[in-house]
Amino acid sequence: MHRVLARLCSSTLRGVDAIPIDVEVDVAAGQLPTYHVVGMPAPSVREGAVRIRAALEAVGQSLPPKKITVNLAPADLPKPGTAFDLPIAVGVLVAEGLFALGPLEGLMLMGELGLDGTLRKVRGALAAAITARRHGMRGIVLPVASAGEAAAVDGLEVYAAGHLSEVVAALAGVAPLRAAQALHARAAERSGLDLGDVRGQPLARLATEVAVAGGHNLLLVGPPGIGKPGPPDPRTKVTTRAASPANSRTGNAKESTNSFFDTGLTWKAWLRLSSWNSARCASGRSSRYW
Repeated sequence: MHRVLARLCSSTLRGVDAIPIDVEVDVAAGQLPTYHVVGMPAPSVREGAVRIRAALEAVGQSLPPKKITVNLAPADLPKPGTAFDLPIAVGVLVAEGLFALGPLEGLMLMGELGLDGTLRKVRGALAAAITARRHGMRGIVLPVASAGEAAAVDGLEVYAAGHLSEVVAALAGVAPLRAAQALHARAAERSGLDLGDVRGQPLARLATEVAVAGGHNLLLVGPPGIGKPGPPDPRTKVTTRAASPANSRTGNAKESTNSFFDTGLTWKAWLRLSSWNSARCASGRSSRYW
């Protein structure tokens, strides 16, 4: 039987940036059943064999009793996390000759597998989507819990899967993967904006109120995505979304409950807001702090 080497694409995080990773899977018959992952995998990646075996059995497939070799390239880059579960599982099915990669060709795959085949949230979905678009890939497949933040990237097909069976069905050509819906910042329910709705950044909020009360100048310094309000970058919609690369890395990207940061207030508008908030405090209607 002709051996098939399955090649898929995934990614890993380095800081807040995603690095593309080639996932190569080889299934060799006539040898003792083994499972090897090479390419500086973290223990969580090696342990994926247990999750992948159980998840495949949950969808009516199995990890073949053969020599399975998984190579994560480039081999000199550490590979932490559990996002390689999905591409390795798909790679095993393709290398075994059960399915053709055709429907998933040109897609980046990421996802942690549960023992029942459920796809769990992974970190760095937004960064991975940006990297996939930069490298000319057609799209990306992510767990439902992570796909929303990646859908903020324009010019890229983003698919959401909640279970391994959905990906297997797409491989078999039975049912297409569903497109993901982007996270959108919801407008404030009340008419005004409140500085008390800013979560975190306690020193920045205190400095703002002191500066406004004393009529002083104020400058916030730091890299993009850490919480400085300002005009959105006109080159891309990603910077105006609730999901930033920093939040994506920690897995905290979620739908915003206020459009304060997402609308990109100017400094004058922000200072007017702070002045209004200070007046509320002076009148005894103190803003709630988080």
